[in-house]
Amino acid sequence: MRVGLRVEQAAANLPGTEPRAPPPPPPPPPPPPPPPRRTGGFPRPTRRDLIAAGVGSVIGGAVMYIWDTLFIDALEDELFDMEDELDLAAEEAYLAEEALGDDGGAAAAGIGTGGPPATMADLEQQRGGGQ
Repeated sequence: MRVGLRVEQAAANLPGTEPRAPPPPPPPPPPPPPPPRRTGGFPRPTRRDLIAAGVGSVIGGAVMYIWDTLFIDALEDELFDMEDELDLAAEEAYLAEEALGDDGGAAAAGIGTGGPPATMADLEQQRGGGQ
């Protein structure tokens, strides 16, 4: 016979005794309650949403700065150059109208005289600012 048997092991070896079944495991804990639902409004932004918005804002600002410095400034320079050319053309038109005089420029244009039409240099010579 073996020495040092436990009581349960010894009882299991005795005739007429039934082995005990292990006790059932305890029931699982109940699930946690669901988070409270918001009633309407916008959903609360997550940390990821805030980071994405910040990164997008930085990238968008950089793109707008580059767009402004490279493209808009170049267009603005072109616009100023065109305005200067327009002012120069308006000044030349004023000088031409002044040189034509009251007759509408018929004599300067060669109408009725049989000659060729006048050039800008001819009009400036008539005015007295010849070269």
